Amino acid sequence: SYDLGSAMSQMQAEHTKKLPFDFVKIGLTRDRSELYAMIDRRVDQMLEQGLLDEVESVLAAIRRYHTGPLAGISALQAIGYKELVRHLEGTMSLADAVELIKKRSRNYAKRQFTWFRKEDGINWIDITGTNDAEAVGAKVAGLIDKL
Repeated sequence: SYDLGSAMSQMQAEHTKKLPFDFVKIGLTRDRSELYAMIDRRVDQMLEQGLLDEVESVLAAIRRYHTGPLAGISALQAIGYKELVRHLEGTMSLADAVELIKKRSRNYAKRQFTWFRKEDGINWIDITGTNDAEAVGAKVAGLIDKL
């Protein structure tokens, strides 16, 4: 039984069991401007591969079964969907929706880095300029060998 007045950190400390194995935390990082350019290209690629049609299909399916406001539909709150729904509803141009998707995706990546930078014990590997999975794997293996 838990004392509802206890701090979460106290409960975690008292009830968290030590894992029976050791592990290594590895984080990949890259130059922010390179990352942001990659995000922008990925958004463009997703649109070229039919993201707008996908959102339109999902929106049509939801409207067949849901008559209430779309704001309560969590599937439509995802980055990309939310902006394209606004475009499909006529409240935003496609160009503005795409720019907003890119901006929100970059902001999300920045929040992830901020979150993980606070985590203790992460071994960071800079993969700036590297897009090849085998090259990244080799860098990770090299780090593990050193540990």
